[in-house]
Amino acid sequence: MVEVAIGHNQPLPSGAGARLSFPQRTMTFNFPQSKLIIGFNVVLIVAIVGVIVYAVKSSRQATITTPDGTSTVPVVQRKIETLELGDRLVDMDRLAESDLAYVLTESGQVAVVDTKQLSVEGQVQLLVPGTDSLLVNNLGLSHLTPEMYVSSRRGQVLKVSTNSFLVEEQIAVAGRPADVMIAPDGRYLFVINESPPRVNVVDLADLRVVKNLPVGRGPVDLLVDASGEFVYVANAEDGSISIISAINLSGVGSLLLGGRPVKIVDYPGRDLILILDQENSRVVAVSQRTNKIVGQISVVGDPMDMVLDSVRDRLYVIGAAQKGVGVVSLAEGVMEEVILLGSAFETGEGLKGIDLVQDSGRLVVLGERDVYGISF
Repeated sequence: MVEVAIGHNQPLPSGAGARLSFPQRTMTFNFPQSKLIIGFNVVLIVAIVGVIVYAVKSSRQATITTPDGTSTVPVVQRKIETLELGDRLVDMDRLAESDLAYVLTESGQVAVVDTKQLSVEGQVQLLVPGTDSLLVNNLGLSHLTPEMYVSSRRGQVLKVSTNSFLVEEQIAVAGRPADVMIAPDGRYLFVINESPPRVNVVDLADLRVVKNLPVGRGPVDLLVDASGEFVYVANAEDGSISIISAINLSGVGSLLLGGRPVKIVDYPGRDLILILDQENSRVVAVSQRTNKIVGQISVVGDPMDMVLDSVRDRLYVIGAAQKGVGVVSLAEGVMEEVILLGSAFETGEGLKGIDLVQDSGRLVVLGERDVYGISF
């Protein structure tokens, strides 16, 4: 029996229908009592499931290690798009004013990726006459000329046109060249060389090595700061940062950081460099004026790479332990949340690099064989 009190609080008769009486107007709604009960139960179940899902999502937390012990941060999900490239990916670079990223593969192919649409604009094979395998390591784009430089474990750095993708020059540096970066004025190319550990300085006017500067053990990343005055080299094996004058082309000192530094980024306008310590899961801030540590922030476990958002004062750090991207507030000095990237790890393959496309508000993550786009 269904009773609904309307108007003068008079119960309505039960049965096949319920009559709602209003002055000068009568409306009749027919709904069997059994269907009403079933419908109510379905709505109730859906509401309960929604509450449970919300509670589960709200309770997801990631635990991070801090100098004072441990703390938890929320784990969130964002829309993630995947671009499959097939071959094993090695490195990625993009000019700040462009939406196009250049992705280097293990077989020596270069894929040009539109980071806004997350689509391949073109893909070409780098060819060197008489060479079957390039054994490529890293690439660096020139911001002044349509060129990029690709390091090869054959002891060479290849100068490649970004118009024709032809290898125009082979620069002999010997050893095992890895990370490469061009000075802001375009005069020199700085090349990490793993064996023996040093930085090769290449004069781009005549494409020859003009200096070999020793660094610490296990160099893995270098940064030429925005002013073009200094080169910083992260030495993973001995936990140090080598500091080189980019003007005098000479070593000016080193900083013993400890842990395993794997990435260095410039913090424009703050006279700081930020260093990612993989072993201790932290980001360390170093003053460029004094070359001393001025602060540190705990981040995701087993961090591998990071990118700075200087507009929002955010740092995005990819880490294997939480299988995601840690979002760090530099203003507050804390990690605010972790963006879950579980799908990128389901096959057991890790992530290699991260970039930020400022205009489109998108993170681009380099995986083992795929490129991921994360909107935020």
